[in-house]
Amino acid sequence: DASRQESFRRILAGAGDRSDAFEVDVVGDGGDGLRAINAASHDSRPFSVAFVDMPLPPAQRDIEVILGLWESDPDLQIL
Repeated sequence: DASRQESFRRILAGAGDRSDAFEVDVVGDGGDGLRAINAASHDSRPFSVAFVDMPLPPAQRDIEVILGLWESDPDLQIL
């Protein structure tokens, strides 16, 4: 949902030149997320956290995406 994504971006990215702001990337699906995480890691700027939107059952595919993200980066925190 675009409004939820914008809320995350506004809260985490902050305003101005705050030193505690996060760089925020928004992706459309798990495959895009995995590519973004791999690219960031390759550029020596690994992701700290991933927010994974899991719809109500069946959520098996979302769990598989999360396992794939952890396989790519075991230190990634996932919410």
